[in-house]
Amino acid sequence: MKASAKKANDIRNTNETFYIVIVGSGAGLMVMEAALNKGLSCAIIEKAKFGGTCLTKGCIPSKMLVYPADFIREAEESQRIGIRRSRPEIDWDAISKRMWEQIDFSKSIEHSLQGIPNLTVYKGSGAFTEPNNMVISCEGKEDEIIYGDSSFSE
Repeated sequence: MKASAKKANDIRNTNETFYIVIVGSGAGLMVMEAALNKGLSCAIIEKAKFGGTCLTKGCIPSKMLVYPADFIREAEESQRIGIRRSRPEIDWDAISKRMWEQIDFSKSIEHSLQGIPNLTVYKGSGAFTEPNNMVISCEGKEDEIIYGDSSFSE
C-alpha cells in the first residue's frame, strides 16, 4: 500500500530528524561517508542488496564474466602473431564462484553499516509525504515517518 493511501494512525511518527537521508546504497554510500566524517546524522534506506546495481548485478559481475571471455579470445587469436598454445580450459565453477563472492559482498557492506554512530539503517523503501518527510516501510515492521533537516545551508 502506498504511503499516501495509509491513514495517519497507521504510521508511527518517530520525530527522528536526519541531516541527510540517502535512498539506495550505491554511490550514495560515498555521500553518507563524507557526511558521517563531519559528524552529521544520516539515514540510509535500501530495499535490495547493499552496494547498488553496479556491485550486485551490473558492472562488476558483468566484468567478472567478460574478462575470462576476453582472455580466451586473446589466447585463441595468439597464433596470428606466432604464439601457439592449447585452447584454454574453462573452469566455470571457479569463474562463477569469484563472481558470486563479489555479489555477496553486499552482505559485508550491510553488516559493516550496523552500529556506526550517527547512522540509522532502514532495510526497506522510502516515499516522500512532504518535501522534508519520508515514510519508511520495512518488512515486518510498522511504517514510520522520518524527517530531513531543511535548515541546510553551506
